[in-house]
Amino acid sequence: MTNTMTEERIKECLTLVDSALNDMKAKNITVMDVADLTDVMEHIVIADGTSKRHVRAMADSVGAEAKNLALCHLAVKAVSTLTGH
Repeated sequence: MTNTMTEERIKECLTLVDSALNDMKAKNITVMDVADLTDVMEHIVIADGTSKRHVRAMADSVGAEAKNLALCHLAVKAVSTLTGH
């Protein structure tokens, strides 16, 4: 895989995502290194929210922070699967 971002920049992006998710009270934040599995991305971040609205707000917050700081390009997707509700 051709790495277009430095390790330092990747860490900055992951810190931004973690901070935005923590500010939004996300639960079970998990960062997975998938660079060896795909050429499309290097990391994937998964977090739990308490409702569909909460999950969407978390995704919007991460996207807005990344855009405001012009730090990194992020693909943000909110997926909500509520079970037992």
